[in-house]
Parts: sequence; structure tokens; C-alpha cells
Amino acid sequence: MDMNNIFDKYLQISGLWESELKKYSDEQFSKKPSPESWSIGQVYGHLVFGALSYHIKQIEQCFLSDANQKEGKTFPGRLMFLINSFPPVRIKVPPSPTYTPKQPESKEKLRAGMRLLQKKLQDLSGEIDNTIHFGKTQHPALGYLGAKEWYQLIVMHFRHHLRQKKRIDLFLKDN
Repeated sequence: MDMNNIFDKYLQISGLWESELKKYSDEQFSKKPSPESWSIGQVYGHLVFGALSYHIKQIEQCFLSDANQKEGKTFPGRLMFLINSFPPVRIKVPPSPTYTPKQPESKEKLRAGMRLLQKKLQDLSGEIDNTIHFGKTQHPALGYLGAKEWYQLIVMHFRHHLRQKKRIDLFLKDN
């Protein structure tokens, strides 16, 4: 898959998330289905600010050297990239200060983060096509990924959380 195609896929999925954001009231944006669940605002924050603070940094790290070029993905990583999708299962991670997303301050701050992410991904798509380094960095579960794979993972991650969004939307509809 070429970078223009991946960026187009990102525009499609992020456009869906952005248009859906308008339908949530401020109360709905922060309401949780249960104490251990995330609010829809936390899901949005996880996607946007996680991509900005983690995925983008991994992409940029891959540009700095040719380190780990010979390293590969784990079996789950190879499978995910083969099907270009997360498996259709819930992935539960214990709550922690480093992983559990904070509730975004406002929908406007989130929109600003979405615009920044789109700009960075647009810029990076050209850089990935023209890079002189092809380093890889290690994902905790998927193994070693190059810049293009980290970029593609952002799109897959946005799609993966649509199932969680659907569950939260059903809860908000009934409450």
C-alpha cells in the first residue's frame, strides 16, 4: 500500500470520528458506562493524543537511523499487517496512569489535536516516501515496525476503536 493510499484511508476514518464528535453533548463526552470503562472523550483522547505522543515519535525515530532493520514483527504483528486490521476482539489493559487516557479538557482541544495530527501525517507521508533511513522501533506487542508500518498502525488503531465507540454510543443512547 502506498503512502497516498494510507493517508486517504486516514482521512476517511478520521473524518468519520470528527463528524461523530459533533453529536456528543459535553455531558455525554465525559460519561462512562462503568467506573472502569472509558468515556467517549477518553477514547478520542487515546486515539489523537496517543498518536501524537507515541506513534508519531516512533515514525520520527525510524527516520534517524537504520537501526533494527533486520528485526521483524511478532506473529500477531505479522497477522495484523497481513489483514490490515486489529483482530475483532476486546483488548483489555489494566488501568494505569501511563496508559489510561485522561478526559480531554474540551471537544475544541480535541479538534485542535485532530487538526494537528492530520497536518503531521500529511507531512510525514512525503517524508516516508523520501527517507534515506529505514530504521525500525519496537512495539511492545507487534515487534519491530518501520515508519510506514507505524503510520499504517494509526489508521488501523482508529478503525479498531470503532467497536468500542459503538458500545459507548449504545450506552449513551439508553442513558
